[in-house]
Amino acid sequence: MGSKLSKNSVMPQKVISQVSTTTEINEQAKLNSLVPEPFTTQDAQLKHTLSDRIISVDENAIRFVQAVKRGNLNELGAIYKSVDLKDKVNLLNYRGMWGCTPLLSACLFGQTDVAIWLLDHDVDKDLCNERGVTPLLLASLEGLTPVVRKIIDKGDKPRALGMDNSIGIVYNASADRNMRLNPLLAASVNGHADIVELLLSNGAESNQNVDSVEVGGKAHQQRALLLSVKYRHTAVTRTLLRYAGDITLCDEDGNDALLLACESMNENCALVLIEEAKQQNCVQLVLLKCNIQGYTALHYASLHGLVNVCHGIIKNLDQVKLSLLLSIKTLTFEETALHLTSHMQNAGIVTALIEAGANGELKDSRGRTATQLMREWKN
Repeated sequence: MGSKLSKNSVMPQKVISQVSTTTEINEQAKLNSLVPEPFTTQDAQLKHTLSDRIISVDENAIRFVQAVKRGNLNELGAIYKSVDLKDKVNLLNYRGMWGCTPLLSACLFGQTDVAIWLLDHDVDKDLCNERGVTPLLLASLEGLTPVVRKIIDKGDKPRALGMDNSIGIVYNASADRNMRLNPLLAASVNGHADIVELLLSNGAESNQNVDSVEVGGKAHQQRALLLSVKYRHTAVTRTLLRYAGDITLCDEDGNDALLLACESMNENCALVLIEEAKQQNCVQLVLLKCNIQGYTALHYASLHGLVNVCHGIIKNLDQVKLSLLLSIKTLTFEETALHLTSHMQNAGIVTALIEAGANGELKDSRGRTATQLMREWKN
């Protein structure tokens, strides 16, 4: 793997800071005495020895972290062998800027081989940075499957508890915002289906909610299935459904998985979810679901030209429920699905909705009917 920095940053990227030795040495010199002891030649020699040793350890740690980022295993091994036995643990678990450890740096820079080397040398796999990000979370976000597998295999606590509670804040490039994620959500949002499978098979909870709050105060209810749909990772969606992913759960805006799939124009995923709704015996509940704006899956499918989704929705409802769905208006401009597809001049969906019984004479908030819109478009 290369040493190119990930787009998914867990901290500002600067040179790892050096630990100041001055404070530690000064603390060594402080005594609980009103009268300072005489300063002897022996004291000076001891202070000099301590200072040299601390600086040496710190310099080794800096070189060690730099070798981690470059993926230089030979240099890592040489530095590791050069330090005293009592300093090896400190070297492996050295904390740099923002609490970043060598293992976190290896995951951040995509250095899979280095991360495995560190784990083989008994690095503390559970240390997190100042934002709560653990190596398991970061490896899941970055798609480092061998690292995730190695961390899970070395686990000494109940696996599900450790994975579900490993929650930290990362900046995610796909979402362009800070997100509070656990390993399963991180793998789901970035589309790493093999890691999703690995986490679920080791006890991760498929429907766990992790709240995330934006700087402006808006709260997001985040679940793995909703994130996989929203960011168009159909393979991840299929995997989550095999592990009892609940398609009726919603986000903070009332969107379930099918609504998000249609809103994001992910037709393949939407068709998968309609079939799943049939299997879970909740097809009417899902197809009639409205979000806080009054949109249904049919509204979004009609707006975005998802012909196959429209046909899938129509054929899976009885006539009574279908008539109800076709008459539902949005809360914004009181538009039916027929209004929306008439705006978009999609003849195929217009025909399908009219044949299903859509009423072209219903008016929107501006007093216009779908029939009028179609007439304008034909003219």
